[in-house]
Amino acid sequence: MKINWKIKLGIILLLTSVAMYSFAFFALNEHEKVIFYLVIDFAFMPLDVLVVVLVVEGIINKKRERKYTRKA
Repeated sequence: MKINWKIKLGIILLLTSVAMYSFAFFALNEHEKVIFYLVIDFAFMPLDVLVVVLVVEGIINKKRERKYTRKA
């Protein structure tokens, strides 16, 4: 089974994030900071998704409108 490049990229980014948080948690012994920033990151995740969805949807709608106005 061939894995899509988007899935590969997602896995690489996820593993990079886990590695960075693990390094800060275990090697630097900054447990409270890591937990604090994890909570902050999870708190802002819905806002990040909202902004990305709105921007991407806006771009797709503009392209769709241009495509249909050219044909008419």
